[in-house]
Amino acid sequence: MQWITKWAFNNKAAMKLVVLMALAMGVVSYYRLPMEFLPEADNPMVSIAAIGPGYDAKSMETQVTGKLEDALQFIKGKSGMTSSSGNGYSKIDLSFDSKTDMKEAKTEVEQAVAAVQLPERVGKPFVVQFNTSMIPISWVTIGFDGAMTDARRDQSHRFLECGEC
Repeated sequence: MQWITKWAFNNKAAMKLVVLMALAMGVVSYYRLPMEFLPEADNPMVSIAAIGPGYDAKSMETQVTGKLEDALQFIKGKSGMTSSSGNGYSKIDLSFDSKTDMKEAKTEVEQAVAAVQLPERVGKPFVVQFNTSMIPISWVTIGFDGAMTDARRDQSHRFLECGEC
């Protein structure tokens, strides 16, 4: 291994060329790399949430979460399922393979959830499909000193509708 070091010190011009070639290859590779501002990370998910006021966590787990998990067990394309229960709520997250048709998967989940008989005080479960493109890039907030008058509110609505009119 020492011979490489000796050769490098004895051939300084050759080492400068090697370093310049490596640098040039790095710059060319950097500019040829395909880049996106916000690439879409494919993480298809469907979330099911049920609310049952007055039920404790154990009751929600056995009477709601367990029944929903049993109904969702054989959904096509499902790669994982996580659930949590608490006082008055139940939540199940289903992860799907990236090749799964999510519209079809959500419909299948909705049908499976609708077929489950839940206790009387538990509301109809919400089925929501999540996608990374649903994540906002930025938030815009408008603030005013003091109270907002009707004229100021109308002015802000017009501004938001037409941009910088």
